[in-house]
Parts: sequence; structure tokens; C-alpha cells
Amino acid sequence: MNARTTQRAFSSGASSRSWRRILLVCWLISTAAGLSAPALRAADLNDREFAALLANFQTAVDAERVRYRIPGMTAAFVLPDGRMGKVASGSADDERHLAMTPDSRMLSGSIGKTMTSAVAVRLAEQGVWLLDDKLSKYLGHNAWFAKLPNAEHLTVKLLLQHRSGLENYYDNPRFLEDLKQKSAEDPSYAPTFETLINFVSDRPPLFPPGHGFKYTDVGYLLVGLAIEQITGRPYYETAQNLFLDPLGLVLTSPSNVRRLPGLTQG
Repeated sequence: MNARTTQRAFSSGASSRSWRRILLVCWLISTAAGLSAPALRAADLNDREFAALLANFQTAVDAERVRYRIPGMTAAFVLPDGRMGKVASGSADDERHLAMTPDSRMLSGSIGKTMTSAVAVRLAEQGVWLLDDKLSKYLGHNAWFAKLPNAEHLTVKLLLQHRSGLENYYDNPRFLEDLKQKSAEDPSYAPTFETLINFVSDRPPLFPPGHGFKYTDVGYLLVGLAIEQITGRPYYETAQNLFLDPLGLVLTSPSNVRRLPGLTQG
């Protein structure tokens, strides 16, 4: 696992507009299911009431899936006493007529950015680096680095906060054109980090560093590369050692192969 094989976990994700939509759906589900503060007082819920809450939760999830035309979705809640309710709705695979289940695995998308941020902060806590370190300290030796907008002013923190002035590679029309062409030639094609970075290089910054906000996957690609540079290990290995193993997240695994066991295909 090296930087070239990890781009899907770093870069596959929703736009800020999509995330607002996802958060809205989550809020609608919770309110429709009755997951208000009174409902979450675990001591007030006996087994029958918990079953009723779970049924309401299922109904709310089903309704929002239909409302937003989502093929399939899963959702869960945890009460203060540790009891979990989890439900599924819709289809995991329309062609094979497979129903979604609460344990269906899905790509994490931009939730991977949360993991990357956690790794970056933990390394800072361990004294491995400073979040205010210049990115050039770790990646300045690469030939492509000087072509980045705001290159000499980029810091780890600015990248994590989406305040770097970098745009996103998929905002560049050439990206989709290139992806369509190369995918047609080779269905297994996956762009390298360097390829994605090139789509934002040699372009004017969107704003001076720290003086604006633009959600961008590229910033996290760069942080991931910097983590690999400073630790001397693949990013996945560092994340596994710091978080996945200690927290027992056994169903979270790298997206570095074409077939992932149990993955919902859509």
C-alpha cells in the first residue's frame, strides 16, 4: 500500500452541497423517528418502547430513502446505555435484487477525511510534527510541488481546514475528459496522486492562504502524502495502528483492491 494505491479512500467523497443534503436527511430521520432528547433517556425506555422507537426509526428511514430517491441506505442510533438500533432500507444491488441489510458494507467516501484529520492530530500530539508546519518541509522535494497554488505558504492545518486556496481536481473540466478517455481504454484505470494534483497545478489560487474556504480533496491527498513521508510508512498502516486496531473497527479496511468482501455495489 503506497500513495499511488490509496487515492480512493482519500479522494472519493461528496461535495459540500452533498454533505449538507446528507446531514439534512440524518436530521429528518432523527426527528421523524422521535429521537429527541426525551426519547434518548435510556432509563425511560423499556424493551417494548425501544422496539417502538426502532420501528419508528425504520419508518423514517424508509420515507427519507423514497423522498430523496436513494436506492438503498442504512442508519443507526446508540442510546446512552449502549443499546443500538440499526436498520436498512432499499436495495444493495438492483441487478441481482439484493436487499440492503444493516450490516452491508459501503465505501466510506469523505469520511476518510475525518480519519486523516485524526491521524494528523495524533501525530502532532506525539510530537512527530506540528500542524503549523509548512507542507514544503515534507513534500517540497517533489518536482510538482512548486506548481501548486500558494505552494510556499501551505501548512498542514490550512489543508485540513480547506483554507489553502486550492481548488478541487474535479472542478477542472479536463479531469472528467481525461477520466472518460482513459477509463474507456482501460476499465481498471485509476489516476495516481500526481495525476490528480496536476489538475490543480499551474493555476491561480482561489484566495490567499487562510483567507477563504473551499472544500477540496486535493488538500487531503497532500496531507496523506506528507504523513507517509514523515512516518516512512503507508498511510493505511499508520491509521490502522493509531485507530482502527485500538478501536476494534474490524469492518473498516483499505479501498486498495478492486474487490472488497461484502461491499455494496449499488
